[in-house]
Amino acid sequence: MNSNQFREYGQEMVEYLTGYLDSIDRRRVVSAVEPGYLAPLLPKEAPVKGEDFQVIMKDLEEKIMPGTFTYILSPKTSFDLGQRTRIEQ
Repeated sequence: MNSNQFREYGQEMVEYLTGYLDSIDRRRVVSAVEPGYLAPLLPKEAPVKGEDFQVIMKDLEEKIMPGTFTYILSPKTSFDLGQRTRIEQ
């Protein structure tokens, strides 16, 4: 990856993360998958050659994000953390 690709992919990741934060109120509060769900979705061995960034982003959204932890910053959470934790916009 050259420096221009790094810059482009870095900007795309920042957009992905800000989009995630902007949509957190529409996401599930708790994970929708069972522990261990990810292992069968992964290849047995690491790839010999790096994958295209778009393939990585697709895997992130389709394989990893469904198993992310509870969204404690979601406005849907109903437990008291004893302090203000929401990100103010």
